[in-house]
Amino acid sequence: KTIQQLEPDLVDFQENVRWAEHIVIFYPTWWGAMPAMLKGLFDRAWLPHYAFSFADHGLTWKKLLKGRSARIVTSANTWPPVLRLMYGPPTVHLDLCLLRFAGIRARSTVFGPSERASDRKKAKWFRRIARLARKGK
Repeated sequence: KTIQQLEPDLVDFQENVRWAEHIVIFYPTWWGAMPAMLKGLFDRAWLPHYAFSFADHGLTWKKLLKGRSARIVTSANTWPPVLRLMYGPPTVHLDLCLLRFAGIRARSTVFGPSERASDRKKAKWFRRIARLARKGK
Protein backbone atom coordinates (compact mmCIF):
# COMPACT_ATOMS: atom_id res chain seq x y z
CA LYS A 1 0.00 0.00 0.00
CA THR A 2 1.37 3.41 -0.95
CA ILE A 3 1.08 6.23 1.54
CA GLN A 4 0.36 9.63 0.03
CA GLN A 5 3.19 12.13 0.43
CA LEU A 6 2.56 14.48 3.33
CA GLU A 7 1.91 18.18 2.91
CA PRO A 8 4.61 20.47 4.40
CA ASP A 9 2.39 21.42 7.37
CA LEU A 10 1.98 17.75 8.30
CA VAL A 11 5.72 17.15 8.02
CA ASP A 12 6.24 20.14 10.36
CA PHE A 13 3.69 18.70 12.78
CA GLN A 14 5.47 15.34 12.81
CA GLU A 15 8.87 16.98 13.35
CA ASN A 16 7.51 19.11 16.19
CA VAL A 17 6.05 16.05 17.92
CA ARG A 18 9.28 14.11 17.35
CA TRP A 19 11.49 16.65 19.17
CA ALA A 20 8.95 17.59 21.87
CA GLU A 21 9.21 16.17 25.37
CA HIS A 22 5.71 17.31 26.33
CA ILE A 23 2.75 18.00 24.04
CA VAL A 24 -0.35 20.01 24.95
CA ILE A 25 -3.52 19.58 22.92
CA PHE A 26 -6.51 21.92 23.41
CA TYR A 27 -9.86 21.37 21.75
CA PRO A 28 -13.60 21.75 22.33
CA THR A 29 -15.44 18.47 22.82
CA TRP A 30 -17.70 18.04 19.82
CA TRP A 31 -20.39 15.36 19.92
CA GLY A 32 -18.51 13.60 22.70
CA ALA A 33 -15.11 13.53 21.01
CA MET A 34 -12.43 15.62 19.35
CA PRO A 35 -13.46 17.77 16.35
CA ALA A 36 -13.19 16.21 12.90
CA MET A 37 -10.33 18.49 11.82
CA LEU A 38 -8.18 17.39 14.78
CA LYS A 39 -9.04 13.74 14.08
CA GLY A 40 -8.11 14.36 10.44
CA LEU A 41 -4.72 15.75 11.49
CA PHE A 42 -3.94 12.54 13.36
CA ASP A 43 -5.39 10.40 10.54
CA ARG A 44 -2.92 11.97 8.12
CA ALA A 45 0.15 12.35 10.35
CA TRP A 46 0.04 9.38 12.77
CA LEU A 47 1.48 6.91 10.31
CA PRO A 48 3.24 3.54 10.46
CA HIS A 49 7.01 3.96 10.82
CA TYR A 50 6.45 7.41 12.34
CA ALA A 51 4.23 6.87 15.41
CA PHE A 52 4.20 3.07 15.52
CA SER A 53 5.47 0.02 13.70
CA PHE A 54 3.69 -3.34 13.64
CA ALA A 55 5.62 -6.56 14.16
CA ASP A 56 5.65 -9.01 11.25
CA HIS A 57 2.98 -11.20 12.86
CA GLY A 58 0.74 -8.15 13.35
CA LEU A 59 -0.14 -8.87 16.98
CA THR A 60 2.20 -6.37 18.63
CA TRP A 61 3.72 -3.06 17.71
CA LYS A 62 6.58 -0.76 18.59
CA LYS A 63 5.65 2.56 20.15
CA LEU A 64 7.93 4.91 18.23
CA LEU A 65 7.20 8.08 20.24
CA LYS A 66 8.03 6.70 23.70
CA GLY A 67 9.50 9.01 26.32
CA ARG A 68 7.07 11.85 25.72
CA SER A 69 4.13 13.05 27.77
CA ALA A 70 0.99 14.92 26.82
CA ARG A 71 -1.75 16.98 28.41
CA ILE A 72 -5.15 16.96 26.74
CA VAL A 73 -7.35 19.93 27.69
CA THR A 74 -10.91 20.04 26.43
CA SER A 75 -14.07 21.94 27.16
CA ALA A 76 -17.57 20.53 27.02
CA ASN A 77 -21.06 21.89 27.32
CA THR A 78 -21.89 19.27 29.94
CA TRP A 79 -20.64 18.77 33.47
CA PRO A 80 -17.55 16.52 33.13
CA PRO A 81 -18.82 13.85 35.58
CA VAL A 82 -22.14 13.63 33.69
CA LEU A 83 -20.33 13.46 30.36
CA ARG A 84 -18.06 10.69 31.65
CA LEU A 85 -20.99 8.74 33.12
CA MET A 86 -23.17 8.98 30.02
CA TYR A 87 -20.60 8.62 27.24
CA GLY A 88 -17.22 7.88 28.78
CA PRO A 89 -14.27 10.29 28.83
CA PRO A 90 -14.31 12.62 25.80
CA THR A 91 -10.52 12.25 25.54
CA VAL A 92 -10.42 8.43 25.46
CA HIS A 93 -9.89 8.05 21.70
CA LEU A 94 -7.09 10.61 21.51
CA ASP A 95 -5.50 9.32 24.72
CA LEU A 96 -5.66 5.54 24.30
CA CYS A 97 -6.03 4.97 20.57
CA LEU A 98 -3.56 7.58 19.33
CA LEU A 99 -1.15 8.95 21.94
CA ARG A 100 -0.62 5.87 24.12
CA PHE A 101 -0.64 3.64 21.05
CA ALA A 102 2.47 5.56 19.97
CA GLY A 103 4.01 5.51 23.46
CA ILE A 104 3.03 8.98 24.69
CA ARG A 105 1.76 9.06 28.29
CA ALA A 106 -1.23 11.39 28.47
CA ARG A 107 -3.25 13.09 31.16
CA SER A 108 -6.58 14.79 30.55
CA THR A 109 -8.38 17.82 31.92
CA VAL A 110 -12.02 18.45 31.02
CA PHE A 111 -13.73 21.77 31.76
CA GLY A 112 -17.45 22.34 31.62
CA PRO A 113 -20.13 23.26 31.17
CA SER A 114 -18.34 25.87 29.09
CA GLU A 115 -21.13 27.76 27.35
CA ARG A 116 -22.78 28.89 30.58
CA ALA A 117 -19.58 29.42 32.56
CA SER A 118 -19.21 32.76 34.29
CA ASP A 119 -16.15 34.93 33.76
CA ARG A 120 -15.11 34.01 37.31
CA LYS A 121 -15.34 30.28 36.51
CA LYS A 122 -13.38 30.72 33.27
CA ALA A 123 -10.68 32.65 35.15
CA LYS A 124 -10.44 29.74 37.60
CA TRP A 125 -10.00 27.32 34.69
CA PHE A 126 -7.28 29.51 33.16
CA ARG A 127 -5.43 29.61 36.50
CA ARG A 128 -5.57 25.82 36.65
CA ILE A 129 -4.20 25.56 33.11
CA ALA A 130 -1.41 28.01 34.04
CA ARG A 131 -0.49 25.85 37.07
CA LEU A 132 -0.37 22.75 34.89
CA ALA A 133 1.78 24.61 32.35
CA ARG A 134 4.27 25.69 35.01
CA LYS A 135 4.57 22.09 36.17
CA GLY A 136 4.98 20.89 32.60
CA LYS A 137 2.31 18.25 33.13
